[in-house]
Parts: sequence; C-alpha cells; structure tokens
Amino acid sequence: MGGACVQTCAHVFPETEVWFRSYPAERRVTFHIGPSSNDIVLFLDPADIDRMSAVLAEARQSLQAPVIRTAA
Repeated sequence: MGGACVQTCAHVFPETEVWFRSYPAERRVTFHIGPSSNDIVLFLDPADIDRMSAVLAEARQSLQAPVIRTAA
C-alpha cells in the first residue's frame, strides 16, 4: 500500500485518556490515545492487537532489567 510516512509522538500521562471502540463486524478496533477531539487513533485487527501486545510486554520487561553502570 502506498502513502505518506508521518511520525507522531504522544506522551502518555496518568490523566491521558486511553480507550478503544470495537467494530466486531469488521473484526477490528480503533485504539485512541488522548481526548476524542484531539486523539491519535490506531486501527487494529486481531493480529495487530496481538503484535502490539507482544511489543508492549517486551517494552515493559525491558524496564525490569537491572541497569549495569560502569565507571567512567
């Protein structure tokens, strides 16, 4: 699929709205970060949800790894 490449960044804070809307007939969800008037939306099918879940789990695990510092 052709198209433009766009990079968008979002900081997620405890008060940041994170929600989804399900479209069962289309076998997809939209995952929203931010208020509905100004949000970032991901369109995800079941395989994409599994992939995102795996990446988020790996990211979470990386924060539990011990940090080893060496002398400068």
